Amino acid sequence: MELIKIIQQLSPNNKRLAENLILQLAAQDGVKVNLKSDHKNPIDNIPLWAAAMRSEGLSPRTIEGYTNDARMMLKLMPQPTFLDLQGYFAERLDKVTATRVNNQQKAMKSLFKYLYQFGMYPSDPAHDIKLIHDVEKHPEMPTDEQMAAVIRHKPLRKRDRAKYITMLTLIAGTGLRITEACTLEKQFVNFTTHEIKVLGKGNKERFIPLLPVVEGVLINFMEANGDSKSKYVFPSADGTGYAYHGGFRGALRLACIKAKLPPIHPHQLRHYFATKTLEHGAKLEVISKILGHADVAITAQVYRHIQVKEYHSEINTHGQALQLGDGKPIIEGEAKLLPPAKEQNDKPHT
Repeated sequence: MELIKIIQQLSPNNKRLAENLILQLAAQDGVKVNLKSDHKNPIDNIPLWAAAMRSEGLSPRTIEGYTNDARMMLKLMPQPTFLDLQGYFAERLDKVTATRVNNQQKAMKSLFKYLYQFGMYPSDPAHDIKLIHDVEKHPEMPTDEQMAAVIRHKPLRKRDRAKYITMLTLIAGTGLRITEACTLEKQFVNFTTHEIKVLGKGNKERFIPLLPVVEGVLINFMEANGDSKSKYVFPSADGTGYAYHGGFRGALRLACIKAKLPPIHPHQLRHYFATKTLEHGAKLEVISKILGHADVAITAQVYRHIQVKEYHSEINTHGQALQLGDGKPIIEGEAKLLPPAKEQNDKPHT
């Protein structure tokens, strides 16, 4: 019996394992093996995969990122094996960040899981790829002085100045993602309840309160652009769509250059909002919902450094209540953990 017919009779899990093993062994020996029969190349089914992701509620930005990554990799490896993908990702780690590689891994895992599940590809070479995670870092954010400097920046074109300052104030004052700010619709801004509705990742709704300073800047900008036909707060140049985030990134980058500051990225403004509010005593659960995190544990992990500072502060302030010795160094393993009891002149109670 032909090998491919034997493989086709196996259970889905064993079939995947057998095909991957054969392809890996063949690749090691330089032998070309075709187990693909009449299946299309994976790149040809990307439109179907994109449609499936849309039906699952993934955000347009995530779909665009995944499909772009998949096309780029499949042009280099039209029918990749597990070893092909493993080698590719290992090489990418020398050129880009671990986060970037992680996103590419997720794209290929999603694609081949879909193709294999619906019979459009005979194996899932990405199934056993281990996701690479970046080393945990504290989120970088601008200082108050740096924020004051970039707020004073005035873009050369007058028409861009109001858009720049409004976008900057909105993100730093609400913690919005740059894409969420750019795609904010007028109908979702409520000056009566002093809040905005945001459609975040997975089209999940959340409501964010507006600080008076943010609301004032937003009102002035929307009134000045009241004749725009666009449904978005930040209309595109032709007045139909929304302003692309590249324009704001460029203006922010130029502001940093003129002020002789290190580069500030829009996502750091989001961290500025979260860090400042948490340091001022805001509840972690509330900030987590405002940021649109799927779980409060994500917020707690990202902003763990703030909690550690609070722990130290609280212990230094209140730890004196603990009676642990007389303040003298411990010598030869002996320590007076508690001060001696005061002598009592009164007779003990009976």
